[in-house]
Amino acid sequence: MIRLLPFLLGTVLCFSQVKNTDSLKVVISKSKGDAKAELLLELAKHYQYFEPDSICIFYADQAIMAAKSKLVKGKAFYRKAHIYRSFENDLEQLKYFQLAFDNLKGQNDSIAADAVYYQSRVYQKKGMYPEALRFGYKELEMRKKLSSKIKLVEAYQEIGFTYDRMGDYLKAIEWHKKSLEEALKQNDNEVIGRAYGLIGIAYDELNEFDKALEYNFIAVDYFKKTIDSRYLHTWYSNIGNTYTKKSDFLNAEKYTLLALSDGSKNRYVTKVNLGKIYVEQGKYDLANEILKNVLEELIVADDKRILSEAYYRLHELRKKEGNFKEALDYFEKYKINEDEMLNEAKLKLITEMSTQYETSEKEKALVKEKIKVAERELNIKNKNNWLLILGIFIITIASGALLYINQQHFKNKQLIKEKQLSEALLKIETNNRLQEQRLAISRDLHDNIGAQLTFIISSVDSLKMMMSSTENKLSEKLTGLSSFTRDTIQELRDTIWAMNKDEISIEDLKTRISNFIDQARAAMQGIDFTFNCNVPKETLFSSKDGMNLYRIIQEATNNAIKHANGTKIDVTFNRHFENQFEVVIEDNGIGFSQNEVQTGNGLLSLNKRAKEINGKLEIIKLKQGTQITLKFEI
Repeated sequence: MIRLLPFLLGTVLCFSQVKNTDSLKVVISKSKGDAKAELLLELAKHYQYFEPDSICIFYADQAIMAAKSKLVKGKAFYRKAHIYRSFENDLEQLKYFQLAFDNLKGQNDSIAADAVYYQSRVYQKKGMYPEALRFGYKELEMRKKLSSKIKLVEAYQEIGFTYDRMGDYLKAIEWHKKSLEEALKQNDNEVIGRAYGLIGIAYDELNEFDKALEYNFIAVDYFKKTIDSRYLHTWYSNIGNTYTKKSDFLNAEKYTLLALSDGSKNRYVTKVNLGKIYVEQGKYDLANEILKNVLEELIVADDKRILSEAYYRLHELRKKEGNFKEALDYFEKYKINEDEMLNEAKLKLITEMSTQYETSEKEKALVKEKIKVAERELNIKNKNNWLLILGIFIITIASGALLYINQQHFKNKQLIKEKQLSEALLKIETNNRLQEQRLAISRDLHDNIGAQLTFIISSVDSLKMMMSSTENKLSEKLTGLSSFTRDTIQELRDTIWAMNKDEISIEDLKTRISNFIDQARAAMQGIDFTFNCNVPKETLFSSKDGMNLYRIIQEATNNAIKHANGTKIDVTFNRHFENQFEVVIEDNGIGFSQNEVQTGNGLLSLNKRAKEINGKLEIIKLKQGTQITLKFEI
């Protein structure tokens, strides 16, 4: 290894001077072992930061295969984990940070502790706080034995921050005070300031605003002592937010503007907070200017989380101005954006679950292969023993055969038990993770409904004020609001119905459609509804496909009710072949206009849902009425 050092230094120096990947590849082709692995890691790092692509994973894998020592192999796993971190692939980065830790422990404990830290951050981001704490404590114990006291302070702060995210603010303060005690020994103003500031944030969440301001101002004093502090303007924003909660809008405006005086960052949240302050002060023109500008920035940046906040603040502003039409428009945009975020979260969840399933299947196949190899080796060994026993002691053939059979039977039993235990543990782990993810989605749904009900209550209060002079207008608005609420509750029930099922049977779907048609029959006098389902009882759909089928039938039927002016609506669901299905919704109404079919929002929604189940939608104008046909395969 000592003889390799001059070679390594020369090749790395060559890379830094030439800065040419082709030249580096030539050097790599002539290298071996750890020297080759180190150079491959430099190449993977180059592609990661300058040309992000799967090619950086290729070179990281090459480095892993070339590495001979645990140290260099651990560094290669660590680099691959960071590549997946840049791709925001949580499962893969957890896997490779663990492999990095396994190889680096005892070789380079500082990087090994960093791997544990990033595992804690992933679990924290996913809301899996017990796991985040487990890795946080593990990192803390490692940091206590290492030389970097700054990272020891940060380990205390990460544990405190995890408790903060869990809503246990008293526990968060306890850990942040431990970090403060350690930080005061280090003579690093920014680290000390952050410790004070994190305590202030926790007191703010406890609504102890005076204590929050006390600690936050101390934090600011320490940040001011650091040239170009990365936290100073962030804490100005935190102070402004606390003053906003105290309804001290003059100070809130003062410190929020100080936060925005830093032009190096796009402080979208702070800008939205400033708009809120101006709304509360009654400075509607200023609020409008701030919120409209930040809205444009957020649309370009595609930051959906803060975009929701901006839409909601504009909704509040328009409501206070008495412009209820635009208030409703902004609330609808807020609702659509929230739904998009929820759908993205569900898509990510489905992707992660698919990856988990594929990984589980690969692990099962590996276990089966190991069992086969073990059985082959055991058979060979037993045969050799048998021949040896047969050659030496003919007289012991019977007893030897009996012993062999008993051993074989016992070992097979053990292998079967181990296999069953492995499969049971994998199933339990998968079910636990699925349950946690479903709970997270349920919390998101709860928050959405809370926001909608808040809007309904505030709208009703506003409408009551104008009851004396605009009773007809008020009646129309109340009717629309009631319909909006019923639709929202029905959508929630449908979503929870689909979300709580891994698969939807045809009987479940048939019952759901029949209930919908029965409700339509009761509500629409003069229209004859029929529903025929000719699909075998054993048919199963995924929750996504089942939900889309139900929505297509529901929307097509509603369109016929609203626009056809007919007296009869027939819904038929057939299976033609083993996996080919057809849904037909037919009415005897007035037909349709070709322009309406081309431009209608309802048709766009129907086509979108049809594509999601790999189906084809056709609309046919009959002599009397309209026929909508959906054909798809599963």
